[in-house]
Amino acid sequence: MCVFDNRYDDDPIARMKPRRGPVQRKEVPLVKGLVVEHSLTEFCGAVIDARDGVLRLEDFDGAVRSFPRSDAFLVDGEPVTFVAPQRAPVRRRTASGSFAAPQERARVAMPSRIFVEGRHDAELVEQVWGDDLRVEGDRRRAT
Repeated sequence: MCVFDNRYDDDPIARMKPRRGPVQRKEVPLVKGLVVEHSLTEFCGAVIDARDGVLRLEDFDGAVRSFPRSDAFLVDGEPVTFVAPQRAPVRRRTASGSFAAPQERARVAMPSRIFVEGRHDAELVEQVWGDDLRVEGDRRRAT
């Protein structure tokens, strides 16, 4: 039996090679002014525009370059994936133009009243200022 039969079974070079798994990318909302580095060209700049799958960056000197959004980008040296920024929920407006309060269950009328002349005027007040008056009535009740 030869001593050198198993010389390739335990390869010290193979143990030294780094074992890499999938690259974990952090999700970052793509907003104007975000400083981004294009990983292939190492061009670093602030986001100016992102339309039609193209990302435009402007560096400190004012040079503007365009890159496909599918390319790899870095933020603070970490690989990132861009996501659409969260939009604020749209607030509903009342007929009078103020912001509507959250819908609540109807409550018993308060002792205060608004006197109007005729049914037509009462319906008009309800249609235009009904939401606002209901909220104000609830606030008066709470205090």
